[in-house]
Amino acid sequence: MGFFLFWLVQIFLLSTEYFFFEEFKSRFNTVAVDYLFYPHEVFVNIWDSYPVAKVLIACAVASAAWVFVAGRLFREIWDKTVSARLRIGMLGGLAVVCGLLSLTISLKGNRFSKGTHRQ
Repeated sequence: MGFFLFWLVQIFLLSTEYFFFEEFKSRFNTVAVDYLFYPHEVFVNIWDSYPVAKVLIACAVASAAWVFVAGRLFREIWDKTVSARLRIGMLGGLAVVCGLLSLTISLKGNRFSKGTHRQ
C-alpha cells in the first residue's frame, strides 16, 4: 500500500505539472505556491476546468500496474545478500559519477537579488 501511494503521488504530480505547464508555459513556480493561500477557490476552479477525477483514476491505475509489475519483476531482490565490498564499490562509483556531473553545472546564468541587508 505504501508503494502504491508513493507512486500515485509521483504520477499525479507529473500529470499536474503537465497541465500547469500547458496553462502557464512554465514548470511549477510561485504561482502554484500562491494557490495554496486560497485552497477552496482554487480547488473549485481546477475541478471545473480540468478532468481531475479522470486524471486521478488514470494515476491510480498506472500506480497499481507499476506496483504489480515491479512486485513480479523484483520479488527476489530483497532476498539476495550483497557484500560490504560491493556496496562500498557502488558507493564509490556513485560518488565519481556525481563528481563528474557536478562539472556540468554552471551558475553564471543565475541572477541573485541584491536585496536589502538589515544590521
